[in-house]
Amino acid sequence: MSSIDNVINAFKQPQASGNVPFKGVNGDPSLIGRVSRGIDSNIIQGLGTVISTKKVKSIIRDNDIDGDLNVDGSAQFKNGLILKESATVPGGAPDAGNGKLWIKDDSPNKVFFTNDAGTDLDLTADVGGAYQLTGTGTTRIIPTGSALTNLADNAVILNGIDNSVTAGGVRAIVGGENCTASGSNNISLGINSTASGSNAIAIGVEGVASGQGSIVIAGWRCNALAANAHIFGGVRNDILDEGSDKACIFGGQFNEVKGNPVAATIIGGVGNDYLGGANSIIAAGEGNVLTAQNSGIIGGKFSTMTTGTAHGMCGGENNTVSAGTAAGTLAGSGNSTTATNSAMVGGSGNNLSVAATRSVVLGGSGIAGTAADTVYVPSLEVTVESGLMIKSPNGSLWRINVSDGGVLSTTAV
Repeated sequence: MSSIDNVINAFKQPQASGNVPFKGVNGDPSLIGRVSRGIDSNIIQGLGTVISTKKVKSIIRDNDIDGDLNVDGSAQFKNGLILKESATVPGGAPDAGNGKLWIKDDSPNKVFFTNDAGTDLDLTADVGGAYQLTGTGTTRIIPTGSALTNLADNAVILNGIDNSVTAGGVRAIVGGENCTASGSNNISLGINSTASGSNAIAIGVEGVASGQGSIVIAGWRCNALAANAHIFGGVRNDILDEGSDKACIFGGQFNEVKGNPVAATIIGGVGNDYLGGANSIIAAGEGNVLTAQNSGIIGGKFSTMTTGTAHGMCGGENNTVSAGTAAGTLAGSGNSTTATNSAMVGGSGNNLSVAATRSVVLGGSGIAGTAADTVYVPSLEVTVESGLMIKSPNGSLWRINVSDGGVLSTTAV
């Protein structure tokens, strides 16, 4: 009777406990071990011979296996699986439809897998071939790109081409093409994007976030060099000076913040320049320039607000406000004021001098206002059915009436 028959008969016999010894499988005495008995349905298949058991918990215990052991089901290795190393795949490449897991005898040795095409794959490498990382950091990667470079710890490179996490780029995430993270806690994604300030984010095309806490998201060729500066979208928008803390640009094109203003904001528009002054805003428009504090330019084009605080400009073209406090223009073109608490509404080429405090120009053209507390109107048409009320110097109130024939009359009120 063969060894296999002995094992089969042993499993058929009622036994209280213990192990069943056997030697050889299909007459091969090199396969020696012990089979423990149990109660589930498993299959042990040795060199073409199948042994059906009820509950086999331990297969070939405390002995080496030199041969084939095919398991149809699950196998558990309580103390781990030890594989002997070799210089090449043991037994040669596997047949079609199979693969081999083996240990290569490098120092230290490595886990390899050989597929049915005969290709040896190193399972311990971060990535393979052209995607191999260089450097000394502890980078974690999800590779689908090439020529990745790392010199930092705890970084993640999310695919791409020629991306790098350089010294200091701790806890960084990089992806895309030619993207670089060199500050801690950075994200750099897109094409040619650079996040070099700590806690900075650069996402887009050729974006640079070099200020601490700066953000550049989307857009093209946008630069945020100041701390806590944010650029969201747009084309060639720049926050250039490191002192421009908390500055923001939202969209638009060729907009620029420089001159170290704090909390400056540009929303949309084209070619607007914020050159200084804290807590001010340019919203849309084209070619507007603002340096005043706590002020705003809304729309319009080529208008300038140069000094002072609490000014406002809405629409218009080539208007200028350079007063001390609270001056403004509404529409119009070529108007300018240097008077505090003054206003210019519409018109063109009008001017209020420094002395014309609290004065207003309504429409007209070429008006030069020099008096305080004055309203300049080139012509005024008033339609009042019950007359026009006027107060005299002594405080008396009079109604002025006009007849259909143009005759004026007054009535005390």
